[in-house]
Amino acid sequence: MRQLLFNKSRFKYLRRLILRVSGRKPREPLRVELTYNIPLRSHIYIYNTGSYFYSGWAPNEYEVKRYLLEKARNLKPCIFIDVGAFIGFYSLLLAGEGCDVIAFEPDPRSFKLLMHNIVIIGLQDRVMVINKAVCDRVSSTIEFKLAKEPDISSSTTFLSEDHVEYRYLAPCTTLDSILSNLKPNINVIIKIDVEGGGLNVIRGGISTIERFKPHIVLEVHRTFDVSDELLILNLLKTYNYKWKILGMRDPRNFHVALEPPP
Repeated sequence: MRQLLFNKSRFKYLRRLILRVSGRKPREPLRVELTYNIPLRSHIYIYNTGSYFYSGWAPNEYEVKRYLLEKARNLKPCIFIDVGAFIGFYSLLLAGEGCDVIAFEPDPRSFKLLMHNIVIIGLQDRVMVINKAVCDRVSSTIEFKLAKEPDISSSTTFLSEDHVEYRYLAPCTTLDSILSNLKPNINVIIKIDVEGGGLNVIRGGISTIERFKPHIVLEVHRTFDVSDELLILNLLKTYNYKWKILGMRDPRNFHVALEPPP
C-alpha cells in the first residue's frame, strides 16, 4: 500500500463525491490509500466516512440502494446473499443494517479488497466471504475471465474479448448447497450482479426460492443467447414472482427487483 497526496482541485472533487455517496461530512482530514495497485479512478477507500466508492458507481444504483435498505429495515431477522459482491458496497451496507451477510466474489483481486474493507469497517463477525463463483452445480469449475476493470469480470460473453486480461478456472458452488441448513424463519434478500451469469445462479437456487421466497435484486446483462439473464423473469414467473425495473443504464444493462408472492 502507499499513501497518496492530492492537489487542491482533486481534494474538492473527492469531498463532493464523499458527501453525495455517504451522506455524511468527514470529521477529520481524509486519508486515502491505493490498494493492491489498482488504478486510483477504479477503487478508492475513504477511511473516516465508513464508506467507499469507485468509478463504476452510477446514478441508477441509488434506487437499488434505497430498495435494499428498505427491505433490510423492514424484514427482520434477515440474511443478505450478495452474489457478485465486488469490493463489498452492498454487503457492508446491509450488514450495517443488522443483516447477516454471505458475500460471493470469484475475482481474486476484488476478493482481497472485499476482505480488506470488511475488516476495516469492523464487520467481519457479520459477513461471511466465499471466493467462488455461484453456479448451477457444485464441485466443479467454470472458466472465469478477469477483466482489465475488475468490476466487469465475467464467465459469459457479456465481457468482450478486448477487455479480458487473463482467464482462470474458478471453483463453483450453489445457493442451495450454501443455504441448505438455513433456519426457515429468516428473511432472505439476494442481490445478483454476475455480468450475465445470473440464470445459472437461479437454477442452482431453486430449493432456496421455494423455501424462503427471497426478495431478489438482479442486474441484467443481456447476452442474447440461451443463458440470457432476461430468461430469469420467465423462470421466476412460475413461482408467482413479479418484477419492476429499478434503474436502467441501457437496453442491455439494467436493474430489476423480483418480488415474491405475498
